[in-house]
Amino acid sequence: MKNIPYQEAVSSLMYAAMGTRPDIAFATSTVVQYMDNPGWEHWKAVKRIFQYLKGMKDMKLVYGDRKTNLKGFVDADGASQDHQQAISGYVFMVDGGAVSWSSKKQELVTLSMTEAEYVVATHAAKEAVWLCRLIGEIFLTTQGTHHSAWQQQVSNCTCPWRSEPHEDETYRYLIPLYPVMSPK
Repeated sequence: MKNIPYQEAVSSLMYAAMGTRPDIAFATSTVVQYMDNPGWEHWKAVKRIFQYLKGMKDMKLVYGDRKTNLKGFVDADGASQDHQQAISGYVFMVDGGAVSWSSKKQELVTLSMTEAEYVVATHAAKEAVWLCRLIGEIFLTTQGTHHSAWQQQVSNCTCPWRSEPHEDETYRYLIPLYPVMSPK
């Protein structure tokens, strides 16, 4: 394995996953865990990801496919991994194209699947509020009052997460956001 460019290949995959290819984020986060001591199985997995990218090279993110405001999807897989930590993921889409996504191992070991879902929902809610404000600033300043639904959502957004919340306050962050995240 000394002559195999494993770290360089994985670094390239990380760059793609973070910038333009959310579809390889989970697979990339899995092979990253073996950067210090990769085996042949890990190298085969890296090559398989590159084969996938080669086969999907004509696929791309499309914006404006349909007019849908900000939509978010969130999930956690529980503790099915060897490290017993849940894998969290979320994706936010605007007009059919992904604009923000994350897939990573949770930093803490949760006691139940419900707790794992709350953890990822909290992180996704913080991202949703930030995206609401960003989109609100962009569209409200450029197109006047055409986006009154965004104005209402943005005016309800709060940003209490500037410093990491204490563990007991993490889940309470979701309660006041419910009206913001589910428009009438």
